[in-house]
Amino acid sequence: MAAKTQKSLFGEIAVAMRLLTREQLAECVVAQLRAPEARRLGDICVEKGLLSPQQIQRIVAYQQQLMARKGQAAAAGPEATAKPAPSAAPEPAAPPAAPKQAATTPQRAPQREPAPTFDIEVEGVAALARELAQPAAMSRPAAAAPPRAEDEAPALAPAAAPEPTAAAPLADLPPLDPAPEGAAPAARPRRPRNRPPQIDALLRRMVEVGASDLHLVTGMPPLARIHGKMRRLIDRKALTHPELRELLFEIISDRAYEQFCRCNDADFAYAIEGVARFRANYFLDRKGIAAVFRFIPFDVLRPEQLGLPRKVLDLCQLSKGLVLVTGPTGSGKSTTLASLIDYINRTRDDHIITIEDPVEFTHENKKCLVNQREVGTHTESFKSALRAALREDPDIILVGELRDLETVSIALETAETGHLVLGTLHTTTAASTVDRIIDQFPPGQQAQIRVMLGGSLRGVIAQVLCAKRGGGRVAAYEILLGSPAVANLIREGKTAQIASVLQTGRGAGMQAMNDHLVELVKAKTIEPEEAYFKAYDRASLLQALQSAEIPFKPTVARLPKSWGARPRGGRPPGGGPRGLPMIPPPCGPSTRSVLLDVPSPPDFIDAPGRGHHGARMSYEGKLEEHPLAGHFNRLMPEQVSHAVEVGGARCTGRFFALNSYENRVYQIELEDESSVVAKFYRPGRWSHAAIADEHRFLAELAELEIPVICPLPLGDGQTIGEVDGIFYAIFPRLRGRAPQELDDEQLAILGRLLARLHNAGAAGAAPARRRLDPQTYGRDNLALLLERELIQPEARAVYAATVEALLARIEPLFADVPYHRIHGDCHLGNLLWTPRGPTFLDFDDLCLGPAAQDVWLLVPSFDADGVRQRELLLEGYRQFRPFDRQWLRLVEPLRALRYIHYSTWIARRWQDPTFQRTFSHFGTVQYWQHEIQDLREQIARIDNVAGWS
Repeated sequence: MAAKTQKSLFGEIAVAMRLLTREQLAECVVAQLRAPEARRLGDICVEKGLLSPQQIQRIVAYQQQLMARKGQAAAAGPEATAKPAPSAAPEPAAPPAAPKQAATTPQRAPQREPAPTFDIEVEGVAALARELAQPAAMSRPAAAAPPRAEDEAPALAPAAAPEPTAAAPLADLPPLDPAPEGAAPAARPRRPRNRPPQIDALLRRMVEVGASDLHLVTGMPPLARIHGKMRRLIDRKALTHPELRELLFEIISDRAYEQFCRCNDADFAYAIEGVARFRANYFLDRKGIAAVFRFIPFDVLRPEQLGLPRKVLDLCQLSKGLVLVTGPTGSGKSTTLASLIDYINRTRDDHIITIEDPVEFTHENKKCLVNQREVGTHTESFKSALRAALREDPDIILVGELRDLETVSIALETAETGHLVLGTLHTTTAASTVDRIIDQFPPGQQAQIRVMLGGSLRGVIAQVLCAKRGGGRVAAYEILLGSPAVANLIREGKTAQIASVLQTGRGAGMQAMNDHLVELVKAKTIEPEEAYFKAYDRASLLQALQSAEIPFKPTVARLPKSWGARPRGGRPPGGGPRGLPMIPPPCGPSTRSVLLDVPSPPDFIDAPGRGHHGARMSYEGKLEEHPLAGHFNRLMPEQVSHAVEVGGARCTGRFFALNSYENRVYQIELEDESSVVAKFYRPGRWSHAAIADEHRFLAELAELEIPVICPLPLGDGQTIGEVDGIFYAIFPRLRGRAPQELDDEQLAILGRLLARLHNAGAAGAAPARRRLDPQTYGRDNLALLLERELIQPEARAVYAATVEALLARIEPLFADVPYHRIHGDCHLGNLLWTPRGPTFLDFDDLCLGPAAQDVWLLVPSFDADGVRQRELLLEGYRQFRPFDRQWLRLVEPLRALRYIHYSTWIARRWQDPTFQRTFSHFGTVQYWQHEIQDLREQIARIDNVAGWS
């Protein structure tokens, strides 16, 4: 008998909420049908990284309310043993991240009614789906009948579901009843009491091999960090998402489980009696659930075992002041602090309060009374616990981490009011620690904070872990002690001179990091190379090693000897042995083993339906290829390192290919631990003059203090280099974050900067750059597509007529619009937000065009919120440059031209293997049908431009 076609209400709601596309839903349903055992659709969506547990909860809550509203009964999932009565209210659904309870778990309480699964099938699902998203008409399920056993597994026929015309915005959905957002997640499943947690075996093994961290990641076997290196812990297959979820949720605390369901990450402590304690962090990534466990021994190491100098122990006898332990993540700060607290506990008669997240080392009451409070369990936050500690009669307060301005402020006040405060910061040197504390405060308060810090700071212990000879690790310390000289430097803002005080204060117990590293090398505890790579001032360390008559010469570049020595001067060799490159290009079969992230398509347009596959046309021989194209796609390490070292820099040989379709871009590490970005321009796209126009514009913007990243001068003073006929430039690497969205204040800031950029653009020329107009981006591109027969015959005439109709409408709109130099591709992906504000990136598409091009790319949405955001942007823009509201009529024409240019852009690059893999749907009949539909929608919007003016 033919299987009954059913629809998943869970899936239809996810599509209506725009959390899943039809294609993604069909993919998940196929995986569900092919699974060897019955699985919930929500679990599969989480496993594939398409939905988060929080989104699952929203969908399930909406699903339950719709069912209650319609008065229909829910069929239970495949793992349930009984079904609720039709009139009964559905039970709260468990979050998808929780594992199923083992079948052998003893039942100590009456069995509850099973909760509805994620795949509830109800009669009238088509009507409910139309109520949510108004998709195309779907076939109604068969007449209502009691579900049979063989029908309990959810089913969906993806091919039978027609494509929806458009998904309704989330605001059009029926209103939710209050409470789903604030509702607490269901209690986590418990492991059977008659067996220990399965993860204990891995944690015991971790302790046996001397690992500091255990990493459990979906799709990888268990890994451990042993003496600073990642190693496989046991020989077993990769962990799947369900396996790892079952493994991890056996030991998580209820509070941490609720936090994980709410935030997708959680911290808590776990202990195995007689073995050790562990600091656990659970989180989600694109592959699924993951966790990291940090080993925390029960026995706290004594200061002499850690090699702490006597002057550091003297800090433990202070009655008040601020003592900080700093260093990068994983440098042993918690171990050092625990050792100091243990020393105080054995030598003083006082009251100690620790505030940690979570509690790591545990301290028994010895001579001191010790209260340990955990953030999230015993207190709300660091700042609230620190403020409350002042009323709890403490003598010593330990703050696990000085995270924010308010916590730092309270810690300084506490240190000044007669308490000894110990804390940690993620800084590498004593001087940077002082700067980090002061920089957290607004400029108007920094003078006062300098005075407070200068008077209360008693010591800074900066540390780093180094690999010991023969195995193991040892800490190297930089020690700054509070003194009148240090206090004066802090108050006067002369923190750069702290390094000199460290040298002159050796007799008082101070110690520079390089001095301790040299001592460790002399004692043959660490290798000179290890000291060199852990030093932050490598030039001074080399001098110190030479003065100590320790022979050491750093390696300039870590390249295989089989490549041979690269000659200094002149051009580097044109190639190298196959299979040896350290920096494979972002294409070809070797890419997946090197790149951390698969390149994503450039953010050109927001157009649905560009992912359909079909029989692709063969364009072999129909597109000319630049003579250097093959060589460009296979740049060798010798060429990249030569390009960097022309300007006098020396690279370590560590390269990382960055995502870029148009060019080849590499992040390169230098010997001074800084990094640069090398950009190799695609041959045949830009001439030397066109690249010079880009660099000239960047220099003009930088001179006007508009935040951009200018290319660095090369050996001859020019910014454009050439390697084997390929132009390149070197840029400094700037740290920051790419904004996902902008708030009102950021939009105003960005509008002012964009206006200043356009003022500079209007003051100069770029004669070698293209003009963004209907002729260049419309007719010329159409001619190229038609001339090279890149459009399927079935769609050729219709596509050409649609483009001509579009151009006829938009050409009059471009008349009398001022043209000047603009960014050209000014979307959020080409912005970097730093503590000082936004920085414009990637002027590769610099062109002559109207100001509206950069405006609409920053705010591409055409809904009510997009109009509001654009107004905020233009409000800031008009403070520095006029903007005629009539220019907003160009937004939809410019978007349509971008659609046409997008197809031509793929066609021009089709010989590149990266494009053929990523855009495999290009050239199919479905592709051109969707292009035609998109352009027709643009024509309709252009005919109704009132909303854009």
